[in-house]
Amino acid sequence: MTFLEIALNCIQRGWRIFPCKAKNKIPAIRGYYEASTTDEKQVRAWWAKWPDANPGIACGESDLCVVDKDHGMPTRESAVAWVEEVNASGRLPRTFTVLTGRRFAPDDPSKPEWGIQLYYSGAVAGSGQYIEDGQKAGDIQSWGDLVMAPGSIHPKSGERYEVLIDAPVAPLQEWVKELQPERKKFDPATSVDADTVNEWRTWLLEYAAHYGLTVRDHDNRVVNGVWIGVACPWKHSSGEDGEPSSTAIGMLDGKLQFSCLHGTCAEVHDTAAFRDEMSRRNKTPFPKPEPGADPVVIFGKQRETFVAPADWRDMFHTKADVINCPPPTFLIDQFLAREAICAIAAPVAQRKSLIALNMAMALTTKNPLFGFLPVVNQPSRVLYLCPEMGLISLSNRITRIGLEGYLRESLFVRSMNLGNIQLDDIPDAALDGSVLIVDTAIRFMKGDENSAADTRGFSEILFRTQRRQGKDGAIVVLYHSPKATKGAFELTLENCMRGSGELGAAITDAHGTRLQMTEGKDEYSASSFISHIKSRDYRGLEDFEAVCDEATCKMTKVGDAGVKVVLSVKKAGFKADADGKDAAAHAYVKANVELTVATLVKGLAALGIDRKKTWVTDARLAARGCGAKHTE
Repeated sequence: MTFLEIALNCIQRGWRIFPCKAKNKIPAIRGYYEASTTDEKQVRAWWAKWPDANPGIACGESDLCVVDKDHGMPTRESAVAWVEEVNASGRLPRTFTVLTGRRFAPDDPSKPEWGIQLYYSGAVAGSGQYIEDGQKAGDIQSWGDLVMAPGSIHPKSGERYEVLIDAPVAPLQEWVKELQPERKKFDPATSVDADTVNEWRTWLLEYAAHYGLTVRDHDNRVVNGVWIGVACPWKHSSGEDGEPSSTAIGMLDGKLQFSCLHGTCAEVHDTAAFRDEMSRRNKTPFPKPEPGADPVVIFGKQRETFVAPADWRDMFHTKADVINCPPPTFLIDQFLAREAICAIAAPVAQRKSLIALNMAMALTTKNPLFGFLPVVNQPSRVLYLCPEMGLISLSNRITRIGLEGYLRESLFVRSMNLGNIQLDDIPDAALDGSVLIVDTAIRFMKGDENSAADTRGFSEILFRTQRRQGKDGAIVVLYHSPKATKGAFELTLENCMRGSGELGAAITDAHGTRLQMTEGKDEYSASSFISHIKSRDYRGLEDFEAVCDEATCKMTKVGDAGVKVVLSVKKAGFKADADGKDAAAHAYVKANVELTVATLVKGLAALGIDRKKTWVTDARLAARGCGAKHTE
């Protein structure tokens, strides 16, 4: 499709367009908002002159409000998943949707980042940033803004904008209109008064001084602001700066603009590039906001802002706080503490959700968890968020385990049928004194689970949510472990908690689990090995096994008291205890546990028992009671 065809397709939809420079977002004409048009004759004339021009859409003039999400999506799949999530929830309904050409963060080309634009009808008066989970997520584009038409080429990645969902443009949600603040707008059709222009001129001169720009003898008062000449921040190929008016910074409609007529600047150094260069020159931001700067729109709760007390000592705990702080108390004895963020970690299909469901049953009925861990304090309610499971599956499990009588009283569940919500969206009244089960973490985490910054952001959300629960509440987070954990010889915090260590450091407790897939066992008959891989301020539990009743989903501890549980590792093509000498080998290792591994291997060989160093190492650990062990 040619750029002319792209432009004609836009005007057929009723969108007013104008030409931008080839492979760029910079308009090719002056006064582009006012000049934007749906007139086919004018469009053909423009593209006859500039056949490779990117078509730009004037949002407000086209009665559009575009939700431009361009942060927190490191892959195409994550961008598509975000669209599906907000569409399914009804938060941002299905509409004409574009996958932008963005492929990496503008400030870090090594960081993958994709973009999504959702088109809605109904322009709003002001545009600006919007916030999700306390961080900038993107922009609201409407009056005074432009977006690149599908088919245009992104200036940095060279990738095309493409239509992801070719659906009719849906009406803008009322709640978005309510959130959208109006910024001060200056009508370019009327003159900005002299006093305002003088204020803007002063702002520009102070800005230039802050960033070390040389001001030149050029001052141009225009209908909607003022331009002042400056020396070009980038050295021109001729070594000359040219006329004083060739490079200028301006304040138009209350917003900073940059313009340079040098051939080496015109195609690449737009206002955004100029801002980046100024930030590089001086890491300290200019303290004064632009008079017409975009306001920040908050979706959900705003990040908490720290306000320093008058006396700095009040930033810290008092002596009484520390001395009189009580020891940890539990909801489920030695398994789930109050005020905790507790992780249940395992690879996919290893009963994490069933363990969480059994925890919900224990907390609502006060029956012991796994038949042996008493519920010592009941929460006000259990909130179970499960966007990974449909209502049919969730209903089946709740009915089989016998919790249907507690629904909407002390147990509240939410499946994928209702769409996902963010933890900050949950009202304080619901969270107060509750146990919140999050199934699973990745469905509530924005960005890349391997990114320290993204997992740190999710940890902050968990901290914030737990504080809103109060001292009687707790959070249980289900976490997908790497596939390799299925073959690990032991379960540890490091191998159970995938990606960045930020989340592993943030949680207070963690239980790792895996099916004991020994010979003759399948995913239904195998027992679950459960290991307390992290506990804070208390000793925690010894490793144990629990079996699951397929008919009722109820899990019960098995095994004799005082007998250490061993983590099994089933290897392809290997039969467990093939020679029938495991018991004798374990007995020998236990009796000689202080010997080196090499000596133990030789001693077993002298008894006619062939065991490799890996097997002996783990048997020796098991005999010493060090961590989770394995048998082959």
